[in-house]
Amino acid sequence: MAKKREKSPKRAPVVENYDGAWDSNPAPGTRKTLEIAGVEWAFRYCPPGTFGGGDVKKGANPYKITLTRGFWIAETPTTQAQYEALIGENPSFFSPLRIERITDEERAAREEEIARRAWYPEKVRAEEAEEEARIAALDPLETRDFPVETVSWHDATNCAQKATEAAALPDGFVLRLPTEAEWEYACRAGTETAFFWGTRPKRSAMNCEPTYGPERKPSDPEPLKRTSRVRSYPPNPWGVYDAHGNVREWVFDLDGPYWLGSNRAGEKTDPAGPPRGRRSYERRTHRGGAWTSRFFDEFASGYSDDAYSTERYKTYGFRLALGRPTAEPTKPPRVKKSELATTRRQKLADDWTRSPEAGTRQTFEFDGVEFAFRFCPAGTFTMGPRPEYVRKSKPKKEREEEIREQRRCEVTLTRGFWTLETPVTQAQYETLIGENPSFFADSDSVPDFHAESFAKFHMKASGVDWVPFFHEPNGGAGVVRGVDTSEFPVENLAFEDCLEFLAELNALVAPPDGWVFRLLTDAEWEYACRAGTETPFPWGSSLNGDKANCRGTFQYGTREKGPWLRRTTQVRSYPPNPWGLYDMNGNVWEFCSDWRGPAPEGVATDPTGPAEQADDCRQERILRGGSWESNAEACLSSVRSQSASYEYFSDGKVGFRIALGRPY
Repeated sequence: MAKKREKSPKRAPVVENYDGAWDSNPAPGTRKTLEIAGVEWAFRYCPPGTFGGGDVKKGANPYKITLTRGFWIAETPTTQAQYEALIGENPSFFSPLRIERITDEERAAREEEIARRAWYPEKVRAEEAEEEARIAALDPLETRDFPVETVSWHDATNCAQKATEAAALPDGFVLRLPTEAEWEYACRAGTETAFFWGTRPKRSAMNCEPTYGPERKPSDPEPLKRTSRVRSYPPNPWGVYDAHGNVREWVFDLDGPYWLGSNRAGEKTDPAGPPRGRRSYERRTHRGGAWTSRFFDEFASGYSDDAYSTERYKTYGFRLALGRPTAEPTKPPRVKKSELATTRRQKLADDWTRSPEAGTRQTFEFDGVEFAFRFCPAGTFTMGPRPEYVRKSKPKKEREEEIREQRRCEVTLTRGFWTLETPVTQAQYETLIGENPSFFADSDSVPDFHAESFAKFHMKASGVDWVPFFHEPNGGAGVVRGVDTSEFPVENLAFEDCLEFLAELNALVAPPDGWVFRLLTDAEWEYACRAGTETPFPWGSSLNGDKANCRGTFQYGTREKGPWLRRTTQVRSYPPNPWGLYDMNGNVWEFCSDWRGPAPEGVATDPTGPAEQADDCRQERILRGGSWESNAEACLSSVRSQSASYEYFSDGKVGFRIALGRPY
């Protein structure tokens, strides 16, 4: 039986040459032009309204977003001609004039980079020569109507500011980047399907080069392998071009779902992204897919992704919106408990400074919440993996190479320290900070629809072995609805949140003189985890989710697959190590104080990692222990990972554990 063809959505009649005021409220898709710096810009009107937004794979447009103010959206992505008229230069990769400006010094530097970094330099040279020839063959006049690309988020906002200054706009109106919600609203143009023309992707309707998805038919056009002139593909019902494909488009929002904070029905009004955080390198959202995008999903109206706001690449462009300015969302100021005049500092007894036996337990309470520590005495241990850790199933040459590359070090720790018996729990964090940011927490700000979709797509029966991909902070609330998570690890944190917790704890609970609450160093963490053992795990040589919360379906040291909970669990749910420390392996990754760097090698005393961050690592800190999402092998006592200290781990995989001892 032949498949029923999808009907194209009916297009409402629109006004193509509107001469009314910018602050009027014409029909959706009404076209109005504006001359800025001698170049024409065309805009389409998007009236106030409500739409179903989000990834249609997770439900039928699950987010109910209301925009109370109308705005005008640029008909096309900003072109090279428009950008150059305002900024005075054209940074675009796809411009033959760029090829002409390449100097011999730049070519020599590029050749040196290829020779130093490329695995297959000849292949890279051939591909770049072919691409350069395609660009050089383009007509410079034609590429003026190509989207501008190789621009950062900051470049885009600067262009918007210049355009506002150069244009004649009504009082209170500006040219700016659209919010993520505005962008999707304009892209959908009243439709509810993945693409404005229907549910199935069409190679002929957008500039794309996907390698995953429906196979290319003989009738489909060959991929351009570059950007294309704007308006080369059909517009959506409101007359907006290139919202699917050509270039990824920067939008206003910080990285994070624009529905965060909506009610359980998924309703929100005028969202503008999450509040500004303390990240050194902000990540901003982009929409629309690019000529290089590998998956058809990336072109869908509801697809969202992000990148560092400073990044410039040949797939990043933008389009402007015209309307009232958008305020940067900010969190309301929180009064710290340590700053309240009524708060009395709690003093710990001096017996914390003694050096008892390894694993000795000592506790204190703050606001009725217990903090339990175990003592780790001074000592020497071998840090790093053992040769026998290398899987025997690997080819002999690969095993030998991995053994040669292993960095091992005899580490001496000259000072004993206390470490928290478990990762910091949600109850401990909330009693000091006053809020619980965790992904796996029963929060009223998480829509019920997302709870259902999370369960459907990421909580399937044991034995499903794909990696789950999460994009929504707090989206795990649905799988712990009705569960008391106060004794679950706190997560969804940046490194700075860990430091804030420690600052509050040191201000509210006074350690003995000369001692502080702090993070463990990388070496201290492995020393505490091993607790005198030399096996891959403190309990032995195998793991399949039975002795630690990990992905037991990817086991280590045993052929038997085990459970995979697909979420964090209450601390102390698994046996402790010989020193009484729980959850050192699995549950959540744990931040250490060290900057990212190579593991120590040879002999070292009290190592604390690199003295400063490496230029190429974007403030990365060491992570240890593995998580509920990790393969069993990633939970080995010796495994080190890392991530940017300013990142918010919005998928419930990273927490932290604290120590009490002398500062480094």
